[in-house]
Amino acid sequence: MEAAISIGLGDDAIYTNATGIKQLLRFHSDCSQYEDCVIDIELENVDWIDGNMCAVMGAILFRLKEENRISFRINASQVAKKCDILFHNDFLPVDQDLKIYKKKSCIPFKGFFSNESRGFMEYLENDLLSHTSMPRFSMDIKNKLLDDLGEVYANIDRHA
Repeated sequence: MEAAISIGLGDDAIYTNATGIKQLLRFHSDCSQYEDCVIDIELENVDWIDGNMCAVMGAILFRLKEENRISFRINASQVAKKCDILFHNDFLPVDQDLKIYKKKSCIPFKGFFSNESRGFMEYLENDLLSHTSMPRFSMDIKNKLLDDLGEVYANIDRHA
């Protein structure tokens, strides 16, 4: 197995707040010093990550992979003990018994390129708005939400 550089994801719980974002940005900064390598994501000092922070983490990992040609590994037993949301929402693939890691309350993590609007709209309709944890919207409200979110997606370069 290839030797890897070990970098900590954070030093505390990664919540959806300024502190959580700063930890992920520090992880990005630490990783961006390297190119053409493998980085082991260390969770020793992290005991929690909010599920919706996977979007930020996913963007960071994608960008580092594309720009710095970095591959990432993470210890599955550390994830299972500390940050199992990374399994529950399909952020990390699981080769073992998937039933252990599935939760009905989790919406699967997926990333989309700007030219994948059809897939994004299907994700919104099938995975997000139809999720059992979401309220039951009337067809008019559901269509309005889809139109509005589709508009944001279509203009993501302006809205970001």
